[in-house]
Amino acid sequence: MMEPIRELALLDVAGYPLVVYAGILTLLALLSTAAYGYLLMKNRIKGTIRNHMRIAAVTIAIGIAHAVLALSLYV
Repeated sequence: MMEPIRELALLDVAGYPLVVYAGILTLLALLSTAAYGYLLMKNRIKGTIRNHMRIAAVTIAIGIAHAVLALSLYV
């Protein structure tokens, strides 16, 4: 069951496995969520907490996908 996911995680994209790019994307999403929340709190941008929550939900989804890819290498 985990073999197709493992193959996907190890898929070579520009010299690095896909799981590496998923990790970078997760980190960027986390930093973007934090920056949006900080700027929203300081009233430096116009936005809503609802948008912040949506960005956070996307970040969590990306993080879960990255975790599944990474854990498939060890299970």
